[in-house]
Amino acid sequence: MGYFNDDHKLFVNRGLESAQQLMDLVDDLLAISRIERGVLKLIITPIDWQQLLEQSIKDTAALASRKEITVTVKDPPIPLPKVEADESRIKEVLHNLISNAIKYSPAKTTITVSAEREENAIVTHVSDEGIGIPQNALPRLFSKFYRVSASTGENAHTGTGLGLYISKAMIDMHHGKIWVDSKISKGSTFSFSLPIKSPVTQIY
Repeated sequence: MGYFNDDHKLFVNRGLESAQQLMDLVDDLLAISRIERGVLKLIITPIDWQQLLEQSIKDTAALASRKEITVTVKDPPIPLPKVEADESRIKEVLHNLISNAIKYSPAKTTITVSAEREENAIVTHVSDEGIGIPQNALPRLFSKFYRVSASTGENAHTGTGLGLYISKAMIDMHHGKIWVDSKISKGSTFSFSLPIKSPVTQIY
């Protein structure tokens, strides 16, 4: 067997990354097709929200560790109620938001995930110390295939440009809202609110 050097490892890693990106694109396109045809199903169950946030951080730990980024969950001022939602769909939303925060943040920074109750809704935030988003990009941020071109000066960020579009669609199906606050060179906070008691009476 020949010697497997660093160049070979780099080549293999790039191949794996390309394959993963292709798989992500296929998954995203399938999800969009189901959403736009109205055949995506929601399975509504009571969710332990704090536990959901903590699990979402674990799911993105490997991605964060590559850039030595710390992702933390902030304890709520009062215990959070259980929320009626589709756990797998909300996990996907959180994964998209946390992964984006990691991609667009400099190394050795901190991302904070938090949630609090506001009347009859639960509001969740993902805050980073990243590069921020230009104001003229904000209106298009949740559009299909749209990607912000700003960079931290590291390698160009890759992605399908579909994650935020899908996330918004998932939140809309739950009768919730999603938005972003951002300042250049200061960072961004993506937030979404969901009703604690789901108004969804139909399984999509």
